[in-house]
Amino acid sequence: MVDELRQTRMLNQLHCVKLPCLDCFNLDQLIFNTSQFAMESTLVKAVRDCVKRIVYNSFRLEYSGYHFPLLMISYDYKRNDHTVLWKNTKDIFNEYDEITVSECGINRNNLLDLKSIAVSFGNFVRIFNRIRHVGNFKETLYLAGRLTELARMDNMLSRWNIRNSVSLIFFDGGNYENLIIQHLKKLGIVTVTMQHGQPVFHGMDTDRINQTIILNFSSDYVLVTGEYSKKQFMLGGVPKEAIGVVGSCRDIARYAESNSNSFSVFLDCPTYESSVKDNRKMIDIAEKIAKRKGFRYWIKLHPQDSEDKYYDLKLEYGEFTPQRKNIVETLEKSKFAILHASGVYLDIIGNGIKAYCMKTDFDFPLVEFDDDKFVTLEELELKLKNWENKNVNEKKEYMDEIVKYYLSPENSPQRHKKFIEDLIKIKAVE
Repeated sequence: MVDELRQTRMLNQLHCVKLPCLDCFNLDQLIFNTSQFAMESTLVKAVRDCVKRIVYNSFRLEYSGYHFPLLMISYDYKRNDHTVLWKNTKDIFNEYDEITVSECGINRNNLLDLKSIAVSFGNFVRIFNRIRHVGNFKETLYLAGRLTELARMDNMLSRWNIRNSVSLIFFDGGNYENLIIQHLKKLGIVTVTMQHGQPVFHGMDTDRINQTIILNFSSDYVLVTGEYSKKQFMLGGVPKEAIGVVGSCRDIARYAESNSNSFSVFLDCPTYESSVKDNRKMIDIAEKIAKRKGFRYWIKLHPQDSEDKYYDLKLEYGEFTPQRKNIVETLEKSKFAILHASGVYLDIIGNGIKAYCMKTDFDFPLVEFDDDKFVTLEELELKLKNWENKNVNEKKEYMDEIVKYYLSPENSPQRHKKFIEDLIKIKAVE
């Protein structure tokens, strides 16, 4: 477990450090998540990562510089759900320039020439000496290597004549994306990031990686799906003037009655400390519900999780879905779905499926509607019975209200486009 108070001190100290090779950059924002990786790393891993960042390019950058007002920054997250959402967003706009970022492994093509390696090593030594007070030797080594690579990325960006007015990026919290956003802000370009998943605020100095989208918000504006998301960003200190509620561009399915005798269980992300315990609790409840109702159920792992963690479970009524099976496919024949601390709640209601969120001591205040929450098996059984007793119109009205609050999908593409075009117009008259 990461010492979160110590991590807070590290980030606060980094905020006060100035590096000549990363002039006017906020270092704590650049390596917000990386600080946790540095703390969790072993010395051997830190050395390997550091050497990799000094002698190789771990990234590839491309730029189509036609000088349209809008600049899109595309990052390959190697996740189909992210790729589809970003493609749908780009399709809203007719003309734009694009910076594409992708990570690449160690190979001969990515090896730097001797002169570049010498420059990188010189930067590394200077960075290491400037930040050596921030953490222990292993952590300083890890962070200095990452900052050395980011300085090289900044130099590459500086060679391009970027003259756009407004930029849009899928996510601004990672180190590569954050470097690009800070670079563009230095050029006077208005920066806009998007909401992905469902951000939930539950503290300034805790669970940083799962709150990165809020705690490390670095752009000028963020586009969110609904009023719930706006509230979460404001709780995290983002001014309401920087938040645009533009709705979700995802396809929304209205609630429809189902005769299915199966349901789905969506497991937590493994970055949560108690994820395995809570996941096992959900599966146990699902087994008992399935037995009593004569149902089958499907277990959907988080993309970062592994089925090996649950090898000892004896499942009589459920089974794990293949990792290649996406959320929509998992929900396809589900009468309802069970979750815990996960933004998959949006996917469930967006697909017209009734959701039930298990509440525990873990603070993840995503689900605000009482009919969608339960603590015990008995409470879940009661709420399932109450839902079955509603008529179809009552169910549709309830689901429509929830979808509007979280996703507000009406005319979302047009609202996205208008928000960006209004920023371009404002920039044009400055």
